[in-house]
Amino acid sequence: MAECAKLLEFFMKHKDAAPFLEPVRWEEWGLHDYPKVIKQPMDLGLVMKNLEAGKYDSPLEFEKDVALIWDNCMTYNADGSEYFEIAKRLKKLFQQKFSKIAASAGIRTDEHRAPTLAEKKTFSHNIYHITADELGKVVQILDQRCDSCIRKIDSDDIEIDIDAISAETFWEVDAFVSNVIAASKSKGAKRSR
Repeated sequence: MAECAKLLEFFMKHKDAAPFLEPVRWEEWGLHDYPKVIKQPMDLGLVMKNLEAGKYDSPLEFEKDVALIWDNCMTYNADGSEYFEIAKRLKKLFQQKFSKIAASAGIRTDEHRAPTLAEKKTFSHNIYHITADELGKVVQILDQRCDSCIRKIDSDDIEIDIDAISAETFWEVDAFVSNVIAASKSKGAKRSR
């Protein structure tokens, strides 16, 4: 758990961590729907207290609580908003760094963890930003692994039931879509120079 403590310290000192260091002061900020939307609040300070008190039996329990911080933020805040984007960046950074800890401890992570509502929402948003050919590849993967999650509406339209996708398949198509979007953004950045 020493590696988890180091990782937590890194994030607590991160330049974008301020909104996540303590509980959301929803009453003070007039966010009266916050407790209705976010059922299990979490913050880096509470994770630190839990870690110091020995409440985590494994790195995966630690990872689950830290992931909850980012997911709560992305669930409550609108996609594309400043806080949503900060949480999205920190989540990605955390996953990259935690995967190294997990690998050294022989722990497999994301491919078995069920995606959160925020992760499903992000995936749903992202598939609207890929080309028809790329979407065809996503549909092909889903059709091979989870034909029950695809419903043909008419000759041109399909509906994807994200809740019917297995965790392993979800992470595979999510990684594909994320990589496609990242590649198109980097091409766009190179063109604008």
